[in-house]
Amino acid sequence: MQPASEEPRELSELSSGFLAHLAVSKGRARATLEGYRSDLIDFEGWLLGLESTIESTERSDIELYLADHLGRHDANSTRRALSAIRGLYGYLLSRGQLDDDPTVLVRAPKVPMRLPKALSEEVVNQLLESVSGSSPLDLRDRLMLEVLYGSGLRISELVGMSATATKFDDGLFQVTGKGSKQRIVPISNSALQFLSEYLLRGRSILVSKSKSGDSSMGMLFVNSKGGPLTRQGAWLALKARAAAIGIGADFSPHALRHSCATHMVDHGADLRVVQELLGHADLQTTQIYTKVSLTRMLAVHSEFHPRSQAHGLKGG
Repeated sequence: MQPASEEPRELSELSSGFLAHLAVSKGRARATLEGYRSDLIDFEGWLLGLESTIESTERSDIELYLADHLGRHDANSTRRALSAIRGLYGYLLSRGQLDDDPTVLVRAPKVPMRLPKALSEEVVNQLLESVSGSSPLDLRDRLMLEVLYGSGLRISELVGMSATATKFDDGLFQVTGKGSKQRIVPISNSALQFLSEYLLRGRSILVSKSKSGDSSMGMLFVNSKGGPLTRQGAWLALKARAAAIGIGADFSPHALRHSCATHMVDHGADLRVVQELLGHADLQTTQIYTKVSLTRMLAVHSEFHPRSQAHGLKGG
């Protein structure tokens, strides 16, 4: 097996054109583009070691590369690398720059299914109620928790909300998700209440602290200096709130999104509705939450049903 070569000094024109196409025509997120760029640099570096090129690569070469990649990374990373390579060859084929796509019959490595970690309803309520102060940051953090859990948002979708463009009409609002795709999601009455308080006594005070006027760039959630709150800043703020009640090790903002979906399924929500709420393109992605509920049901049944408990039945 060929070892990975040194990285090419710069990405080839073919790969650069593909990434530009994703950015301009497809509106892919910066994080996605950076991931694809890293994957394609690794792939091209490996091809250099094989004395091959993108145009001359065959299916067997790609399978050999993926086997090598899997030895250096986990299955998820290798699947993403294959996705980048497939996208590249599909793009070149569509433009007539290649006659064949060597990735068509290449299979991605299987990834063991990992059930998303969801907090119990009791723990979520405890977390929400623990942020009960009236300071601007208290109001901001409580609103973030309410929206993440109540509307099932990703943290990137949360910090991307606009203070002026986001309209909360009839208990609904529009959010921009992956690939700049927009969807309509509901907002809870509780979140609406904290939204009003945050706008009146939270955000305005934080924005006024900026020494250069309004530096919020119109974002709904701002930091302690009045600037736009970053994804990392939101993550750290909410992680600290969770740590304050002793659940820091099990908490991430994404756990609230998982909890939202799991609790809805637990209470009988239709999977199609949950799919639309979360913005999943494929229903199979949403179906994992039925497995979470079934796993919990089995655990509860094993612990509490008299015919499933560890102790034996007494003879009469």
